[in-house]
Amino acid sequence: MAGRAQTIRLGLSRMERLYDANKQSWKAFHVAGTNGKGSICAYLSALCSSSNISHGRFTSPFVHHPSDSIHINGKPISVQEYLEHENFIRRLPGFNDDPPSPFEMMTLIAFRAFAENKVSYGVVETGMGGRLDSTNVMRKKSVNIFSRIDMDHNQFLGSNILAIAAEKSGIITTPGTPCIVDDTSDYHVLDVIAHKAQEMQAPLHLISDDTTLTSLLRRECPKHKFAPHEVTNLTCALLAFSKVFPNAFAMDDIPEILPKLARTRMPGRLQRLDISHRLPKRKAPILLDGAHNMAGVEALSTYVAHGLRNDEPVTWVVSLSSPRDEEALDLIRALVQDRDSIVFTEYGSRSTELERESRPPAISAKALKTRCERRILPEDRIHSEPDVTKALQLAANISQNGPMVVTGSLYLGSEILNWHKESE
Repeated sequence: MAGRAQTIRLGLSRMERLYDANKQSWKAFHVAGTNGKGSICAYLSALCSSSNISHGRFTSPFVHHPSDSIHINGKPISVQEYLEHENFIRRLPGFNDDPPSPFEMMTLIAFRAFAENKVSYGVVETGMGGRLDSTNVMRKKSVNIFSRIDMDHNQFLGSNILAIAAEKSGIITTPGTPCIVDDTSDYHVLDVIAHKAQEMQAPLHLISDDTTLTSLLRRECPKHKFAPHEVTNLTCALLAFSKVFPNAFAMDDIPEILPKLARTRMPGRLQRLDISHRLPKRKAPILLDGAHNMAGVEALSTYVAHGLRNDEPVTWVVSLSSPRDEEALDLIRALVQDRDSIVFTEYGSRSTELERESRPPAISAKALKTRCERRILPEDRIHSEPDVTKALQLAANISQNGPMVVTGSLYLGSEILNWHKESE
């Protein structure tokens, strides 16, 4: 397989050779799962900022440049700082013996940036899995957090949910470190995590067990337009933060901090985007979301049904990555309704060399159109346009300022955000 599959090499040998975990000067919030990891990290970072706790944050994929995956106290490091850390790492003894993958390099740079900026805590999202993920080289962890776990990256993590859960539960590496778990996952997943936690004598906290917190958020979050899955991610973050900093806030303080947390967004996740400066005829914002697996698509579909559709047809702009080939039809079926239209496109035409190295290629827009014709929608409402800019223009013409959603891949989201930024 071309693209990212060639650069994913799960295992800690390269990280252990190039990173001395014994010298880790900061403690980690380590976040694993299938969907929601980035949002949990964003909420944790916002909570740290509100409490004046010095912290770094490492999430992926990047949007404009790898440097924007690494934040210090809420702000991305500069490209110059990123390159300085990269040059330092490339000069380490043994670097060329077995060079790190692109994601491993980003992890090394993030950890060095945390140390050089003397942060007290690092909010760290796994890249894939957990047990053999490059971030799992850390040894000082304050809490492990598990977002919802579903089928994803089967070719790397295992062909069934138990195997995937076992890989992700592998971030439980330090005895006694509390584990916060989104228990909307399948009960078999919860059993796997519970077994690993027991093995490591790590306290296990299911978010539904904290009835005071969940009841409060159920009452207050609708006032600030949190989507249901966002409430779940927020619950994980608040519970984890309270375990590390039990005196940071009282339950009565939460309604006061919710407005700030409601404004906390990861780029390309349920993001309303005004593109009128690029496409003047499109006055209404589009919705940009990186849903790329069944759990994410179902959450997006629910959000669109309750917060966007308003009994109108939706125009979808969709690009899927090559590992999604076998599940493409199921993903599209979960999104569209009878009166909708789809424009298939292909991210990648605007990619940098680094992006091409670290990302899988997109599935052909023409192939997706052919596969979906008559099976999902009539031919006249399924379109293919490989060029992302032209695909947006076509979708804008079809939608006539009605609901328009761009989804299928975080890489597509990244490309559109770069396009959006170019002429601001």
